Amino acid sequence: MAASSRSSQSAQTPSKSASFGAFLQALRRDRKLTQIDLSSISKLSKSYVSFLESGVRHPSRDAVLKLAEALEPADDALRDELLVLAGFTPQDGLPARPTGPSFSREDLKSFLQHTLHLIRQQEFQKAQKEIETGFERFHRPAQLRTLMAHLELARKDFEQAILFQKNALQAYDLSSEEQDKGLTLVDFILNLGVMYFLWGDQARFGPDTPAQRKLALERYRLALETFESGLKHSPDHLYLLDEAGRVHVNLADLLKGEPAQLHWEASVDCFRRVLAHPDKHSLPLQTLYDSGAFLALAYARCKRFELADLLLDTLDFDQQANWTLSYIRACCQLLAYRAKPTELLLDQALAALAQAYSKDPEAVRAQFEQDKTRDFAPLLRARPQDIQKVIQKS
Repeated sequence: MAASSRSSQSAQTPSKSASFGAFLQALRRDRKLTQIDLSSISKLSKSYVSFLESGVRHPSRDAVLKLAEALEPADDALRDELLVLAGFTPQDGLPARPTGPSFSREDLKSFLQHTLHLIRQQEFQKAQKEIETGFERFHRPAQLRTLMAHLELARKDFEQAILFQKNALQAYDLSSEEQDKGLTLVDFILNLGVMYFLWGDQARFGPDTPAQRKLALERYRLALETFESGLKHSPDHLYLLDEAGRVHVNLADLLKGEPAQLHWEASVDCFRRVLAHPDKHSLPLQTLYDSGAFLALAYARCKRFELADLLLDTLDFDQQANWTLSYIRACCQLLAYRAKPTELLLDQALAALAQAYSKDPEAVRAQFEQDKTRDFAPLLRARPQDIQKVIQKS
C-alpha cells in the first residue's frame, strides 16, 4: 500500500476535514446515493468524493457548493452548514485560517506552506493567483525562484518546478541576505523533496506499467536523497522525518526482497521518531494517524507482529477515523498468517477488511485491486466467497 506525501502544514485544521467527510458520507447515505451517484450529479470525480469522505482531501469552496446543490438543491441552510464544516464563511467564501503565525501573507515560509497546501488540494488556479501576489512582496533571488517553482508546480510542470527550486537553493547559499526570520536552508530542501515526491506520485498513481513503476522509483529515490540531505543539516526535523518515512514505504512497496526490507526498516526508524517527537502535534491529526498506521504496517513487514497489533489497537479509538487504519490492520493480519497460518488470523483480516469497506467502499475496492495478488492472496485462496461478499457486492 503506497503512502502519499502529506506533511505540509495545512491551512485548514485537520479536524474540519474529518468532520466534513463524516457529515458528507452521512448525507449521501441518507439519500441512498453511492459515491458514483454523487460524483455524477455533482460533476466531481469519484476518487475526489472518496478522498473527501475519508478526510484525505479538504474541499475547495466550489466543490462544497457543487456537493450541496447535488445533495439538496436550493437548501441554503444545508449549503451554509457544509461551508462552515469545510472552514469557509458563507458570507464571503474566504477560507477560515488559523490566527497567529500559521498563515501570514508577509511571511515567506507561511506563504509557501499555504500555496503548497492549495496545490495538494488540486486548487491549481487559486494557487497560481496566490503565488502571483507573492511576486509583489518577495523580491530576493531565492524568494523569487521559489515562487517560480511553486507556480510551475501549480501548472503541473514538475521538471521546471524542480529546476527553479534548485536555483533557489543556489541563490540561498550565495546570499547571506536570504536569511529570512524563520526560513532556513532546510525549508528550501524540504520544498525540493516534496516536489520530487509529488512527481513520483504522478508516475506511481498513473497507468500501472513497468515503465511507470521505473519512473516512480527514480523520482522517489531523488525525493529520499533530498530529504536525507536535509536531515544531515537538521536530524530531528519533524516534517523531513515524516516525508522520508512515506518515501521509504513507497520504495519498499515497489521493490522486492532485501532492498524492500531495508526500506521497511528505515521507515520504522522514521515513523518512530515522528511519533516520539516533542512537536508531533503540529502535524495534522490525520497525518499522525496515517504515520502510526504505516509504522504498524512496517512492523508487520519486519515480522514484529506484536508491536504492529499493539500500535493498531492504540490507534483504533476513533470511530470516525478513515478506512486506512482498518485496511492496514487486514494487511498486517495476513502478513502474520504467512508466518504462522491460523484460521483466527483469516477471520480477523476479513473482519478488518469489512470494517474498512463499510467506511469507504470505493476507495477500499480500488486499493484491493492493487493488493489482491500480494497481501490478500492468502485470503483469496482460503475464503474466496467471503471476499466476494465484502468487496464485490454492488
